[in-house]
Amino acid sequence: MFHRVRPTASPLFTFCVLSAIAFGPAAADDLSRDQARAFAIHDVSPAYVSSLAAVGYDNLGPDQLIAFKIHGIDDEYILSMQALGFDGLASSQLLAFKIHGVTERFVAEMRELGLGPLTPSTLIAFRIHGVDSRFVDEIAELELGDVEGNDLVAFRIHGVSRKFVQQMHEAGYDLSASNAIAFRVHDISLDYIDAIRELGFTDLSAGQLVAFRIHDIDDDFMDEMARAGFDRLTVDQALRLRVWDVDARYRNRMADLGIRDLTPERLVATKILRVDRDFVDDMRGRVYDQVTIERLIRERSRDTTDYYDVEIWTALVELVRDLTSR
Repeated sequence: MFHRVRPTASPLFTFCVLSAIAFGPAAADDLSRDQARAFAIHDVSPAYVSSLAAVGYDNLGPDQLIAFKIHGIDDEYILSMQALGFDGLASSQLLAFKIHGVTERFVAEMRELGLGPLTPSTLIAFRIHGVDSRFVDEIAELELGDVEGNDLVAFRIHGVSRKFVQQMHEAGYDLSASNAIAFRVHDISLDYIDAIRELGFTDLSAGQLVAFRIHDIDDDFMDEMARAGFDRLTVDQALRLRVWDVDARYRNRMADLGIRDLTPERLVATKILRVDRDFVDDMRGRVYDQVTIERLIRERSRDTTDYYDVEIWTALVELVRDLTSR
């Protein structure tokens, strides 16, 4: 006696049939074979898709649905985030929340710390970089002033710790949040502070110290300035000369052009005005009043005069007058 064996449909075939019923033939046809297989493997069912649509996620592509399912994002998780005020999160944000562990408990814990409004991106960064209540409490004890969420992330990234802040305090720097970050970003250490103080700059502010580091003011630079005849520079003079790339060779070149009274300010003025032999020759014997002097300065300095302080502006005007009086 023969028995007829009923053929059984494969899970993939069954899934495709259900997809066509739930989403329509056109939507089912949009799935690649790999996507359809992933739907079947991860049980991305019509019921699952409908549950996401019911809480506002009704336009997810196949890859997004697969990722949601893999990482355990369901309507319950979405509703829990919406109850916390996170309505309309992008699918990428929801995935990041779930992957990095942004939970109801974590959000509540962070909000209790009084950090102000916390954006989705800030919460994700907190989880990625290990900003938790213990770290926030540690930072609060350091009295760095107003510390925001982005500051805490930067502290973690750049290594602003209790030990570092205490070291800077012992060196005479009670840092703000922004200065603490700047010190770490620019690698300002106790050794660097000691080296700068040995150069004679014993009372730099935090901002000036950062500027010295950014512009690479060190013993080599100060030796170069000494060769140029400047062995007692002020903080502003050192920064100006470094910013404008003035060295001993440049100073000698200006002296060869007959530029007199080569103070640090006047050397910077020659840089700003792009002084060369042709400019010196062209200026000789010209007659300028205050208005035309200012116009010349603006033209030669490419309209950057809004950035000059009183000392540099004075040096610019006096240089033009000196060159035209020959």
